[in-house]
Amino acid sequence: MFPTDSRGFDIAVIGMAGRFPGAASIDEFWENVRQGRETIAQFATDEQKGRTVTGGHPVGAKGVLDDADRFDAGFFGLSPRDAALTDPQQRVLLECAHTALEHAGCDYQRYSGAIGVYVGGSQPDYLRRNLLPNRELVAEMGELSLALANERDHLATRISYALDLHGPSLNVQTACSSSLVAIVTACHALLARQCDVALAGGVSVTLPLRGGYHYEPGGITSPDGHCRSFDARAQGTVPGNGVGAVVLKRLADALADGDHVHAVIKGGAVNNDGALKVGYTAPSVDGQARVIAQAQAAAGVAPDTIGYLETHGTGTRLGDPIEVAALTEAFRAGTDRTGFCALGSAKPNIGHLDAAAGVAGFIKAVMALKAAELPPLPHFEQPNPMLDLDRTPFYVTTERRPWESEGPRRAGVSSFGMGGTNAHVILEEAPAEAPRTGTPEAVVLPLSARSGEALAEAARRLADRLDADPDLQPADVARTLQTGRREFGVRRSVVAASRTEAARALREQPADPDVAVDAVVGTAFAFAGQGSQYPGMARQLYAGRREFRELVDECAEAFHPELGLDIRTLLHPAGHDEAAAQRLARTDLAQAALFTVQYALAQQLMALGVQPAALVGHSLGEYTAACLAGVLDLADAVRLISVRGRLIRQLPPGAMLAARAGVEVLRPLLGDGVEIAAVNAPEAVVLSGPTSAVAAVRDRLTAAGIEARPLQTSHAFHSAALDPVLAEFAAEVGRITLRAPEIPLVSTLTGTWATAEEITDPAYWVRQLREPVRFGDAAATLLAAGDLLVMEVGPGGTLAGHLRAVPGRRPGHRITHALGHRSDQRPDRETLLAAVGQAWTAGARVDWAAVGPDQDARRTPLPGYAFERQRHWIEEPAAVPRPAPPAPAPAIAPPAPFTASAAAASPRPTAGLSTEDRIGDWVAEIWSRMLGVERIGRQDNFFDLGGHSLLATRLAARLSDELQVPLSVADVFDHPSVGALTAVVVARAPETGFLEQMLEIRDEIAALSDEEIADLMTEDDHR
Repeated sequence: MFPTDSRGFDIAVIGMAGRFPGAASIDEFWENVRQGRETIAQFATDEQKGRTVTGGHPVGAKGVLDDADRFDAGFFGLSPRDAALTDPQQRVLLECAHTALEHAGCDYQRYSGAIGVYVGGSQPDYLRRNLLPNRELVAEMGELSLALANERDHLATRISYALDLHGPSLNVQTACSSSLVAIVTACHALLARQCDVALAGGVSVTLPLRGGYHYEPGGITSPDGHCRSFDARAQGTVPGNGVGAVVLKRLADALADGDHVHAVIKGGAVNNDGALKVGYTAPSVDGQARVIAQAQAAAGVAPDTIGYLETHGTGTRLGDPIEVAALTEAFRAGTDRTGFCALGSAKPNIGHLDAAAGVAGFIKAVMALKAAELPPLPHFEQPNPMLDLDRTPFYVTTERRPWESEGPRRAGVSSFGMGGTNAHVILEEAPAEAPRTGTPEAVVLPLSARSGEALAEAARRLADRLDADPDLQPADVARTLQTGRREFGVRRSVVAASRTEAARALREQPADPDVAVDAVVGTAFAFAGQGSQYPGMARQLYAGRREFRELVDECAEAFHPELGLDIRTLLHPAGHDEAAAQRLARTDLAQAALFTVQYALAQQLMALGVQPAALVGHSLGEYTAACLAGVLDLADAVRLISVRGRLIRQLPPGAMLAARAGVEVLRPLLGDGVEIAAVNAPEAVVLSGPTSAVAAVRDRLTAAGIEARPLQTSHAFHSAALDPVLAEFAAEVGRITLRAPEIPLVSTLTGTWATAEEITDPAYWVRQLREPVRFGDAAATLLAAGDLLVMEVGPGGTLAGHLRAVPGRRPGHRITHALGHRSDQRPDRETLLAAVGQAWTAGARVDWAAVGPDQDARRTPLPGYAFERQRHWIEEPAAVPRPAPPAPAPAIAPPAPFTASAAAASPRPTAGLSTEDRIGDWVAEIWSRMLGVERIGRQDNFFDLGGHSLLATRLAARLSDELQVPLSVADVFDHPSVGALTAVVVARAPETGFLEQMLEIRDEIAALSDEEIADLMTEDDHR
């Protein structure tokens, strides 16, 4: 029992998950309960006859758990074969554990504390009925493998292994009370600080999955398939299957961490009846009364403050009166009041879930507290007269009603196990949340899954939830998704400022196809040249982002001595300052302002976790790229840009023209002094030269039907007009230290990756000022590196447009920008958040705490992962037709079990194949049987396909036996692909021609009929 001092006992329920008869989630379960629905399945008698033990009379009823034979094996790293050999209780509990932690907003892969596991389960029927009777299967897989995958001893540790949890991992087995005892044990561990978060619950999946039972008079089961707890007609319970889990945390920690608290466990206790009762399986008034009183004392609450009791409530003639007598005895120690506490039980709704019964009742009580509702008790008409209910503190409600209470609502939950281990828990409604402060802002909602289909389903579920819950705050949703969910390889993100906007964005078809993160190289930053600047650019970021503001201030102060003014007055003029706009068009000021914004924005992105894998810059933008790559430090970059701008400003005016045609088309139309200044894309070329000459070229292009647009520039950049200043600029570059790039950089001078030798040569930067910008070639080089996101870092999206026009651009090449154009209506903050979200979809490790939302955001329950379940099941031998002799291996899907004819069947024609290729096919087929994977390639990794050390031992033995070549488990570890292992087999063949003989024997077996094989095996048995 826990200490009776309630100080510090409070344990928060921060997450819940469950699958119950007629309910795939706790929300569906609660809706069924509050509507008073019975979800016990009723079968025709002949449908279940013969599936259960003989004796008594058959009753066609059971609480059926849908999809108990189906499982998302790949999600948990199991091969199809291992999944089919694993007890369904372990499988459904694994999924439930993950869902419960998701519901709590706890990403167990990133959580720094210790997470403990406390669970219980029913007897492993699957092992006893379906696996062990298959002698061939036992011989092939070994008893240890089957025991590890099925015995109850491994329920908790399998969860800890699959989810990589490091807290205590305990199985709790006390029969029907197992899961509530597990919850109390988890509370104890939290109070003892053995863990920081605890997952507790239970599972029961008994066979057959759909089938009734045999009623025996005097037993605990109902003769008509209905459970009538506390009713005069009660004659027993109905068995059922189900699974449930809850996530617990010390209340003070939960509140400090911004967790969503569903309810608070105020106290709990566990005891045993001992020997003072009729028999080992009989209940005891004294034991039950004692555990209830102990729990109330541990909680420090008076009995008359408890308004609802979720009872064990089996609906048996003996059990119900004993339970009410025990409750009355415990309550009478503190109150004489009558009829103030409602009695309930989940068993009339879903049946008796054995080891999962306690957690089902616990979840029901928590949901009642959250809804402030008292649910009805199905099938209750008249109280069992033996209860003497009118003299007790209790009553039964047959209709859903509001739960009125003068103080905090409280509930008790009981669960009693055969053998006398009793558990009771006191629950209290969650403390009121503090009022919200601040104005809602746009947030990033990141979603991920293991496949595009699962991701689409996740988006649909979240959109439905946003539409259905008007109290849901986008900031809470963002925090939960950003920090409380595992990050998978297929990703999507949306930015929204409201609930309806978020739902609409989630329902829209994403612009880019899903690309797996493991195929993405990363994010590349692209920086535009002069011309994209405008007054007011990044004004919102300057006001709202501290890091960005500090970086802009640093650059402005560095430029001030060079320019003689504070460029912040031009970047962020008061109101509509036409003079500021005109001054910002001046070359030296424009270049300083553009570099400042680009540099600050790039550093801001990097502070948020978006680290560039590559950099590229157009003309002036290459200085920003070089500074970020470490070629230039900030002071030298400021100095060079200032000198560059001042020298160009001293030159005579010139003009530039953007033409929509290829270089070869344009060359014949150029006049004297007009040069190609940039090739940005195959049909995006910039011309530069004297103003009059450029005007003449424009007329010729127009006459030829070629679109040509003058650029807003003051000089003829990247042309002969710059020749007079090259020597002075070269001298300036020679005075600074240039370093090798620390981040790969694509040169727009050469159109390929910059080398350390060339980019640290001052002559490179002189040529970079004078010669054409080969951005189109640089973009093609960048995209050739693989699937990646290219982000234009700076105002507008000019470079993004050029990148989209690169020939050979693939769906995996995503293009975006981090700051809008002056005409964009979208706020700067939203554009930045969208860019961060897209970088995350491309695999960036985003620092979500830095991204936001603000500290007022809390975790909130959201729909869980959309598992992609498939059937993994080995049928009970009696249900499989067995030709004689021999008996086939158990029916397992997919793939089909091993038979001689199946083993000899080759996946491809053998004519023309080398001996090593044919041996490789044989090795792949053995792998396929052991792993349950239908198609295995030469380079597939055994462990990536779900293999493990124990299976590797069996695989080595099977390969050695079939191929007659000695192999060890170390060989599988050292050569984990089919191709590598085949090479080992070939190298170890005992003599020349041995493997060819083995293949001939295999071909001879393949030519035999099943009857001939059976005859040979029978003869061998006789010998």
